Amino acid sequence: PVTITNAMLNGTDADNSEANLRYTITDLADYGTLTNTNTSHTYVLGEYFTQSDIDNGYIVYTHGGTANFTDSFSFTLTDQYA
Repeated sequence: PVTITNAMLNGTDADNSEANLRYTITDLADYGTLTNTNTSHTYVLGEYFTQSDIDNGYIVYTHGGTANFTDSFSFTLTDQYA
């Protein structure tokens, strides 16, 4: 598993806290899963995690064990008031 850190993904907004910054998943990883280790939730398309989740080290990518070693996921970043 790889923890997604704020060195990898770090959004900011002068008007909002990290808990209000949402990364909404627009394309899932093809060869693994994204999980919140604080809640044991595995994310599906359209769900979101927050910058606060990242800052706390809760978001983890786990490879599915296939022979494909390159993977990615896509997201949009908004604040919850956008």
